[in-house]
Amino acid sequence: MTDARIPDRWLHDRRLLRLSDSEFRTFVTSLTWCVSNRTDGRLEHDDLAMVPACRPEQAGALVRAGLWEPRDGGWQVVDFLNTQSTATQLAGMEHKRHLDRERQARYRAKVTSADEPKDSHVTRDVTRDITGGTKARQVQGQALTEGPPADVEPGDKPDPDLPHRCSSCSAPIPHRGGMCKTCSDAVIAANSSLQSESRRDKSEPSPDGDDDAEFLHAG
Repeated sequence: MTDARIPDRWLHDRRLLRLSDSEFRTFVTSLTWCVSNRTDGRLEHDDLAMVPACRPEQAGALVRAGLWEPRDGGWQVVDFLNTQSTATQLAGMEHKRHLDRERQARYRAKVTSADEPKDSHVTRDVTRDITGGTKARQVQGQALTEGPPADVEPGDKPDPDLPHRCSSCSAPIPHRGGMCKTCSDAVIAANSSLQSESRRDKSEPSPDGDDDAEFLHAG
């Protein structure tokens, strides 16, 4: 939005200094009305009735002061083009503001897109892998620290009236302490895997040992 401008030189302009208060008010409000309606300073006879605080009978005084010029069907503000923005200039400024808003919107969208993770599913998969690996290590640790239930003898039958829970997954089990069959099988499989890896590590020769053997043989 562009407002009407009152140049400081008008404070010493004899044309305005000779006006009465009401005539000066009519001049200022009509000038503002022309800017707002983009008439480039053109005023029709019927326009004066729509200008706030404007008294149409004072048009003659503004013409005699040299501030308005009579035109067909109305008047022209004399200094309008030298002191105010024209309709063409206002349209150009609005178009520039529109282009600036579009450019800013594209920039914000680009920045937002750059900040978002491109492969969010990778994060979820990695989280599942880490969680699964942690669970497996917990089960393996339980296999190394927990033994069979102290009060369970071979041949014991399940007791459905005792609400015992698996120490790993909290599933109902018939005996106090220990784990359910699913977790127990997982522990056995994990221990077997650990033992196989341990035997494989021991069977592989150490690179440092090979160097020492070659050094002793050369000596």
